[in-house]
Amino acid sequence: MSELHGRLLLEGELVPGRIRFAEGRILSVEREAGGGDELPVIAPGLVDMHLHGFGGHDPLINLQGMASALVTHGTTAFQP
Repeated sequence: MSELHGRLLLEGELVPGRIRFAEGRILSVEREAGGGDELPVIAPGLVDMHLHGFGGHDPLINLQGMASALVTHGTTAFQP
């Protein structure tokens, strides 16, 4: 079993918590007590369904450069 600790979006607010998972499946999502502003945000990847370029890259000229720039901002899939 593995787990991630961070800030989770639960019931409309970012709260400290953990996600436990095994074999590609989430086993539990749990709140944790205490602060957590220094913790990373754990969120699903974003999918951008319409864009004409990003990070100074045109998809017709440098698709890999655009993909590399998008991933640094949480985008895991896109449709140029």
